[in-house]
Amino acid sequence: MSSIILASRSSAYPLIYRALMTSLDSSPSDTDVAIITTASAEWKEQNKHAIEAYNFFKRDGFRRIQFVDIEKEVSDVLREFKIIYLSGGDPYYLLHQLRVSGADNALISLHAEGSILIGISAGGMVLGPDIGFVDRVGPPSPHAVYPERKGLGLFHFQVLYHANRYTDQIGAIRSEVQEDLLELSDDQVLLLKDGKREFVK
Repeated sequence: MSSIILASRSSAYPLIYRALMTSLDSSPSDTDVAIITTASAEWKEQNKHAIEAYNFFKRDGFRRIQFVDIEKEVSDVLREFKIIYLSGGDPYYLLHQLRVSGADNALISLHAEGSILIGISAGGMVLGPDIGFVDRVGPPSPHAVYPERKGLGLFHFQVLYHANRYTDQIGAIRSEVQEDLLELSDDQVLLLKDGKREFVK
């Protein structure tokens, strides 16, 4: 069964790598990585967190690491990669571009076929049931005008990314969301595999 790895920040890479090593069926030197940069509407591949992730993967010997902007590239390019890393940014913008480009269906299919998906903050939000609760707890975004709220549905619980930043608001957020809500701090990584979810240690 395919794995999904969720984190709030690229700086949690050591734990992301540990999760990868329990999920990969090949060595890094035989594994290709796509980094989807679209969520960072202004910076794309120049986003410092995307660059940080690129350097981490390069350091650990992955064979090919490529930035992919699904706003400009055809979604079929994702089929060339075993690991697909969705970098953070604006969840409204990313979800809209996933729908418009058809990359949403590509990711769903690739997940079913065994690709490993890594979602960082907004990149993880779009993989879940919906991003609607961001309307209530997230900062205002100019891209909130996009109508899409329903996520890809690859898992069926909500994640509060950067939960350590909302310490004083957790109770109110839980009351507002009224769904299965998992808190994920900046230094934590969650692995979804074989129908189970566990924090990586």
